[in-house]
Amino acid sequence: MSFTRDKGSAPRQQVELVPIVGRFEGGRAQVLRRLERGEALAADEVLLFRFRLQQPAFVYLLAQADLSPSVQVLWEPSAPDAKTAPGEHELTGQGSVLSLDPRLLGGHVRILLLTAPTLMAKERLEQLGDLDNREAILSECSGCNLDLVSVNAAPTAP
Repeated sequence: MSFTRDKGSAPRQQVELVPIVGRFEGGRAQVLRRLERGEALAADEVLLFRFRLQQPAFVYLLAQADLSPSVQVLWEPSAPDAKTAPGEHELTGQGSVLSLDPRLLGGHVRILLLTAPTLMAKERLEQLGDLDNREAILSECSGCNLDLVSVNAAPTAP
């Protein structure tokens, strides 16, 4: 499994998605290292996510795999007033860190961190289409910013 990043050349880039390699030990996710470009994950490793914001925003984590081109909402704000403050944050919910085994999605997986000035409906996010199409997403979402990480993963054997 390896990953690439498409930050685009747009000057409005004000968010960064940081993929972290983790492993579950004793029922808790342990941070091992930052996932570097082209690096492979071991069979017992998962992805954890940190992100950096330059301005307050509603934050969403989306995924799309070649094997299933529908957009999956992996993380969304927990409340209508849950705007995230500027700074570096981990994706967490109810005291747990969000973890993802991209092998379960199979193939080439695109993971998109989207920030929006207003709350967005889950249904609207699921209709964004190709996550590789930065310009189309930004034209649909006025004032939004994004960072895209692509992970190549072999499907997990049954």
